[in-house]
Amino acid sequence: LQGPSLLAAMNNVANLQILPAEEVDRLREAYEFLRQTENHLQMREYAQTHTLPPEGPALDIVARSLGFADGAAFRVRYDAVTQ
Repeated sequence: LQGPSLLAAMNNVANLQILPAEEVDRLREAYEFLRQTENHLQMREYAQTHTLPPEGPALDIVARSLGFADGAAFRVRYDAVTQ
């Protein structure tokens, strides 16, 4: 399972049936969502960061850059993924 790519490792987990394919798909989607969120945060800050802005205009900007209507809609998805 070890290698330079987490996504490749997830494929191996599915192929070896260590976890059900549906669970691996859910983990892959969550990972991709969080990585995309991280990338958008870093572009906004022009620095390496992993901290979401507080509720308000700054979060709305990040949310819209990710295709959400606003920060509240983004938080619903974010909270579901991180649980």
